[in-house]
Amino acid sequence: MNKLNEALASLPEVRELLLSLDAGTSPIAVSGLSGVHRAQLTAAVRHKTQRPLLIVCADENEANRMAGDLHELLGEDVSLLFAREWQLRDRVFASHGWEQQRIGSLCSLAAGKAPILVATVDGLMQRTLPPDTLRGAVTDISLGDRFDLNALSKKLVESGYTRAETVEGVGQFALRGGILDVWSPLSAPVRVEFFDDEVDAMGEFDVTTQRRTQNVKSLTVLPAAEVLPALSDGGREKMLERLGRAAQKIVKKAEDNPIVQTLRSDIERLRNDLPLGGMDRYLAACYPDEVCALDYLSPDTLIAVSDGMRVLERSKNYHWELSEDVKPLIEEGVLCGEFAALALSQEALSHRMGAFPVLLLDSLPTSRNLLPPRAILSMNARSLPSYGGSLETAAGDMERYLGAGCGVLVLCGNETRAKNFRRLLEERNIRAQLNLKNDRLPAPHETVIGLGALSAGSEYPQLKLVILTEGQLTAPLSGKRAKARPKKETSARAALRSYEDLSPGDLVVHVHHGIGRFAGIERMRVDGVDKDYIKICYAGNDSLYVPATQLDMVSKYIGGHGEDEDGQIRTKLSKLGGTDWSRAKTKARAAAKDLAKGLIALYAERQRRPGFAFSPDSPWQKEFEEAFDYEETDDQLRAIAEIKADMERSTPMDRLLCGDVGYGKTEVALRAVMKCVLDGKQAAILVPTTVLAQQHYATALNRFRSFPVRIEVLSRFKTPAQKKQILQDAAAGKIDLLIGTHSLLQKSLHFKDLGLLIIDEEQRFGVTHKEKLKELSRQVDTLTLSATPIPRTLNMALSGIRDMSTIEVPPVDRQPVQTYVLEHNWSVIADAIRRELARGGQVYYMHNRVETIDRCAAQLKKLLGDDVAIGVAHGKMDEKGLSSVMQQLSDGEIQVLVCTTIIETGIDIPNVNTLI
Repeated sequence: MNKLNEALASLPEVRELLLSLDAGTSPIAVSGLSGVHRAQLTAAVRHKTQRPLLIVCADENEANRMAGDLHELLGEDVSLLFAREWQLRDRVFASHGWEQQRIGSLCSLAAGKAPILVATVDGLMQRTLPPDTLRGAVTDISLGDRFDLNALSKKLVESGYTRAETVEGVGQFALRGGILDVWSPLSAPVRVEFFDDEVDAMGEFDVTTQRRTQNVKSLTVLPAAEVLPALSDGGREKMLERLGRAAQKIVKKAEDNPIVQTLRSDIERLRNDLPLGGMDRYLAACYPDEVCALDYLSPDTLIAVSDGMRVLERSKNYHWELSEDVKPLIEEGVLCGEFAALALSQEALSHRMGAFPVLLLDSLPTSRNLLPPRAILSMNARSLPSYGGSLETAAGDMERYLGAGCGVLVLCGNETRAKNFRRLLEERNIRAQLNLKNDRLPAPHETVIGLGALSAGSEYPQLKLVILTEGQLTAPLSGKRAKARPKKETSARAALRSYEDLSPGDLVVHVHHGIGRFAGIERMRVDGVDKDYIKICYAGNDSLYVPATQLDMVSKYIGGHGEDEDGQIRTKLSKLGGTDWSRAKTKARAAAKDLAKGLIALYAERQRRPGFAFSPDSPWQKEFEEAFDYEETDDQLRAIAEIKADMERSTPMDRLLCGDVGYGKTEVALRAVMKCVLDGKQAAILVPTTVLAQQHYATALNRFRSFPVRIEVLSRFKTPAQKKQILQDAAAGKIDLLIGTHSLLQKSLHFKDLGLLIIDEEQRFGVTHKEKLKELSRQVDTLTLSATPIPRTLNMALSGIRDMSTIEVPPVDRQPVQTYVLEHNWSVIADAIRRELARGGQVYYMHNRVETIDRCAAQLKKLLGDDVAIGVAHGKMDEKGLSSVMQQLSDGEIQVLVCTTIIETGIDIPNVNTLI
């Protein structure tokens, strides 16, 4: 978008800004800028001066938006630098994804390959290794290079790598004869083959099969950690001296201080090359000088602070939070107070930034900023709202802009969408020109559609220019979701794991004796030995004593309950020695056999009877697929191809699509729906909960918004009149896609021409539920979605009765998940929750014991304070109460939800980023 950057650089305020920078005036405060305006201004300055850029943001969300806008405006790669989690405790197993991403960004900076860096202020404040140390830890390997394998192996260990028999994760290497396997951060695992000491061949390999996948010519091996004692100034011995001196100082004051023993133990382990976890607690001992990312910048780098007041507040809060986090670690003897400074203070950061030219970019003039400004400018720029999918409103505003003599630039994601959008505008009598090369701006009274994607629209009155984005015009407004009333769950039969799973009065089932009532635990003396027995009461006055060692013979009763005249729940107990239980088991076995026989007959008939062969992909199908906002993974494309091939055959499809949560199963299913609808057939999606039905409905509306497809949802949220109308329209063929829960299984529902049935979360439906709809439509193509298929479904897929597609590759640029495994510790839990809340997120705290869940919530309230909103959710709550809690969580009114496994029902709340 060079033409846009040139136009912005011609504004009087920007010209004055550039002159001030050339004169050495800094900092310069510029007000009147929203988020997208800040990106446009910095892009214009970068385009004009070609200076390296550092943009400082308050949080990760703003940084991601800024990076996306700058990439679109400049067409250059943008590096990101975020804060990482400190690993301060030994024996805590944690992933290092964020640390490795930081190392990658710092390496690019050190090598001069990151001209544009967007960083959060806490990411800048965190201390790190010096640039020279980082450069020394990087190893370049290319074909034909010569290495001493022993020296290379030693350097990898010094660079934070772990030697293993087989490489399975990032930060590991394996050396077998003349073959070196290494997995560097931000790279695929690579196998390097040596002929004597020369690199003879190199190739990426699959860690699962250990087979090479493709050849490569070179590899840059980045360090696997930031704390590298052997490579620091003075080496490991110098660091051990510092630790020893620190221990001696503490001994003089208090010899019984627990940190003394910790330091001495860690010194011994490091001296003997033994592994030591939580090395971040010795970062300050390894690198005594305070080094941060600012030390990696070239002197002519221009720093832009986005929303200075928020950045200032976040810098102060982060330093305070860090000091609060390390206090309990110092008291426990985990961290030495001398080495507790893990980040720069806000004052130190501001002082370091003062050495660079700085722009302070804000919406409104403010006196609260990281640095006092020496020059103040104000820009006349306006931000434009979202139209919430109302093209009529947008068209009206566009006509007003055009009538006032403005040029309107509309940015679309790709060529197909640009052409579609021009057609939509022409239907509303607005003529637009396509400019797919982005080599000109609109003239006055003209609308131009170009390619690109910015986070928001903007208006520059001085340029008579209005910039609109496709998402701004077509995306629905984010509103509150309809209140969900999750259906009460019944878990599958679960064997008892401990006495605590039972309470007196609970109904239980003994494998051989049937249904009884748990009465308690009794200690009895039998054959001269005292043992614990479970007492179970049966019909009459009979009792059974089960040894605690045979607990696996007993399970909780999960069957149906009858009611007496007073409405009290009653369940008939079995009679010890009677035949009722044996007869019940015999009937159940016979029923299972009958069901299996019926299923075999059904599947045989589905294979024998011809189904509908769908047509090959049409232009609309391709247009629908190109409108997808993200890049498909190879697994998604393969699964889509397999499903389409099944649909184009005359044999009814019966395929299982298996993939982890968030891997893109829904998009694959919606493409199958589009293929079905384009051939004049109807499609149905069966889901287990009302909440999931509403989510699929919203997703489908968004994906099909540009196509004449009618979508309805059938759930308890609909009134009787609405349900009746939906049933009539489905029977008349007026509905193309119907989404629903068990309501789709009712006898009164009839489709005019059902062509595709999709079952989501199939493991949550009973066999009879799923087969009922198939019985009604034996020639219907069926697609089953699941992250965790039940054994029966998986067995049918593996045995060939059903086909199976798998999605094993995560979406492109999916953020890594930090995983910690450690003993229960309230201070660590409180620390993790505070970190998540500080970045604006929410937390699930799973406590799978209803009896004590309120006590657990009270303990968290005590730890976190009254300012933190805590809610409780579990399966024994009534629908109204549970619905209210989940709605409050969705609306952001609850910050921490203490819950049982009820959260596994597929509820999608993207802001919940931490699960404890």
